[in-house]
Amino acid sequence: MAEMHALRYAIPVAYTGAELLARQHRGEFGLWPHNRAVNMGRVDQIARSMEETQDPWYLGPVPVYVAYVENRGYILDGQHRLAALAKVDDPGLFRLFLGRIYARQADELHREFERINCGSPVPESYWNRKFSDVLDQFFAGLRREYPTAESRSARPRRPRYNPAAVALVLNEKGSLREAVRANRLSGENLTAAALRENSIAQALYEGREDFPQQCLLNASVTGFFLGLDRVWPERVVQAALSAGIEDEGNG
Repeated sequence: MAEMHALRYAIPVAYTGAELLARQHRGEFGLWPHNRAVNMGRVDQIARSMEETQDPWYLGPVPVYVAYVENRGYILDGQHRLAALAKVDDPGLFRLFLGRIYARQADELHREFERINCGSPVPESYWNRKFSDVLDQFFAGLRREYPTAESRSARPRRPRYNPAAVALVLNEKGSLREAVRANRLSGENLTAAALRENSIAQALYEGREDFPQQCLLNASVTGFFLGLDRVWPERVVQAALSAGIEDEGNG
């Protein structure tokens, strides 16, 4: 079953540049933290062209997109046009459309940002941040389920793990990055896969006499049997990707 779209859209409305700048200055909206930084060279170029043409509709029909989560607004697209308006002598001369998007939570803005920017390359820094956020969610899930399994040691004893060391391994998984980029996999998906694999590992290792007994004792104490396998991060990734493929086939 397709996921129901939780975003709502308002018909774009035309405002003068002065009106939009006043809204921005009042704090109605600001730049979304994951958006591109404003390129002032590009801003100056736009502002110079606006001053030369004095065409009220120079900025064209493409709206400035602002997404609202509760009472906070975030500029998803159009930050350079707004910055250029602030540099011209009479921003009230120019008109442009404001497209409002309403979301229930901030996480929904990622997919909308990608959709709006589908015709232009999204900065690699955005994808790196998105991937890092997924890993943070994953480790938060592990911490919640197995609070004593996490270690800050550079060489933790099995089954304990160092999140930074595991993150280095996961960062090299191109298939994982691609799945995150395509919105097919989240931190919650990785946590769910780890829970399933941990149950399998518990059945496999528990009671074995041919395995280091101190490691088994540690696993019993932490509840994290998955960490007895040195390549457990790869197992979790494969399980999560396989589950995603099955979900797509059943959708």
